[in-house]
Amino acid sequence: MGSLTRLIVFLSIFAAITLKANSQYLLPIIKDEPTNLFFTTLSIGSLATESPVNLLLDLESNLTLVNYDYNVSVFIDSIVSCHSSTCESIPGHGWDDGDPYCSCVYRLSSLLGQNASIEAYVIQDTVSISTTDGGKLLSEVSINPLTISDYRGEEFITYLPPLVSGILSLSPVSSSFIKQVISFYGVSPKFSLCLPSSGAGHFYIAADNYFIPPFNSSVSPMTLSPLKAINSESYLLDVRSIYVDGTPLSLSPNLLEGGAKLSTMVPYTLLHTDIYNALAQSFTLKAKNAPIL
Repeated sequence: MGSLTRLIVFLSIFAAITLKANSQYLLPIIKDEPTNLFFTTLSIGSLATESPVNLLLDLESNLTLVNYDYNVSVFIDSIVSCHSSTCESIPGHGWDDGDPYCSCVYRLSSLLGQNASIEAYVIQDTVSISTTDGGKLLSEVSINPLTISDYRGEEFITYLPPLVSGILSLSPVSSSFIKQVISFYGVSPKFSLCLPSSGAGHFYIAADNYFIPPFNSSVSPMTLSPLKAINSESYLLDVRSIYVDGTPLSLSPNLLEGGAKLSTMVPYTLLHTDIYNALAQSFTLKAKNAPIL
């Protein structure tokens, strides 16, 4: 299968919000070659203590996770209380029974496909991003407060590529980075990722005009597929049909609805387990019965 010079993923988050501004924002995307993972650089902290942080892009994380001990020295505006509505809105939230201040805690049982036991304090800090006209960076603006989580320990770093100190949450839930930015500025509820095969890519937020380098003329025109992101922690796609050697797989219509999932953690689209098993079995059978040339 041929590979595109760049992979464009357009994600539209549909929500009933009023558009208050026409601003659009831009962050860089860098590919970590050894792991094939993608990260962006985000400025965290007040103006006096602002530090750039490299964060992996994750379409399924519900809350941005930063290791403040790794290479970040910032001022934490506040720790979120476990009794607050902010804490209650975060999937995976909890609290430390031994903490007299009842600090909100964000818990992870897996990270990058591996079993993990990570607890991070939920905090609110200042984050800066750049506005754009669709092709270049303009002025820098701040979001305060932005709810994120702070993990202080070396175990978290062992799961991440070198020079990366956290995960940027892009899931459809209200606590994710992307949903917080959209809500804070009241902008168009959509974002797009131009994931580079090498070099730099672009991460647009609320952008109606995208600056995208020209493709090779052999690449077919891009089409958009509707996503099912509402009431889900993932971005799902309907599967219309799958053919193996010209024969369609017999699959339940209920299985096809939302049967594929987009991910930035693996270099392919994920299929529902039952769909994948049916595909693998059919392909194996066809391969065994294929004539030997």
